[in-house]
Amino acid sequence: MNLMNSKIEGILLLILTIFLPNFAQAFPPRRVKFAGCFDNVARPVAVFMSCANKRGDCEVRKDSVHTLRAFFRPKHNATAVESFAAWNSWLQVPLPNQDHDACKYLYQCPLVENRLNSFTYKLKVEAFWPADTYPVIWTLTDAESEEEVLCFRFRIVIN
Repeated sequence: MNLMNSKIEGILLLILTIFLPNFAQAFPPRRVKFAGCFDNVARPVAVFMSCANKRGDCEVRKDSVHTLRAFFRPKHNATAVESFAAWNSWLQVPLPNQDHDACKYLYQCPLVENRLNSFTYKLKVEAFWPADTYPVIWTLTDAESEEEVLCFRFRIVIN
């Protein structure tokens, strides 16, 4: 009987871990349109973000937190992984106050080649960011070899 209860508790914990954070957000997550960067770098299987709108470029609100989740299969192993997000215009401008330690936000770190993984990051949209539409590029890089293990581009609309 105890074995059965511990299995049920484990399943409930898994369900709460996966679904509860989504209910606590002000905006529900939805799939967002994205593009890869280079042929030799993994691109996501899917990207989700908590957006204020249901269609089109993802609308984010100033002075709020929006969750980004990307599912991907890395093309090679990586033990230490760094995250970098930037406005992707003619000059890449890093998003302010980002945490570069990607392992904190990966489902499994180190990365294993071809094993499905997810990267979940809570992006704080600062009140001082100007309202506009922005192309964003997000990369995860192997800190030891400096090879990119994930790269994708998408657009956000700051309101």
